[in-house]
Amino acid sequence: MFGQLTVATRLALGFGLILSLMIVVSLIGNNRVGFIDRTLTEVGEGASAKQRFAINFRGSVHDRAIAIRDAVLVENNRDLQTHLTEIDRLKAFYRESAGPMDRMMSQPDVEARETRLLDAIKDIQQRTLRLTDELLRNAGVAIFRAPGRFCWKKFLAPTVSGSSASMPLSIIRKAQSLAT
Repeated sequence: MFGQLTVATRLALGFGLILSLMIVVSLIGNNRVGFIDRTLTEVGEGASAKQRFAINFRGSVHDRAIAIRDAVLVENNRDLQTHLTEIDRLKAFYRESAGPMDRMMSQPDVEARETRLLDAIKDIQQRTLRLTDELLRNAGVAIFRAPGRFCWKKFLAPTVSGSSASMPLSIIRKAQSLAT
């Protein structure tokens, strides 16, 4: 059958076959690359949203720690109220990020490891909020380090506990032992 074809015809059929195979391979490759691109985009969008919420968590916690430190070290009620307002604002910001994160993590395609990590973060958050509230309730005595010793400042904190509170004796003893 091919014996009756001229050399030019045989070359044209060969090149045509090769060109057809290259087109088929290109179409299949393009389809696969499109699938990979869509998959990576989905993964990236989910990861970037989780990362954004995690960055918000971290920022809120960091700024709240600074505000708590400042609230404990403050010398008057006006400054204390400023720091307490900041702490409340940062708590609300954390909750604003926690809601969408919880909704995102309730999706069926979330890995078990991610769920465990978020649960651990929530446990730490609850313990920390409890300890922070206790610290601020007991912030009637502020401790700060002066050169070579601890200094104790008394101030009223009516916005925190309704009256001036004193720090538990165990905390005072611990602070004194650290100072020596």
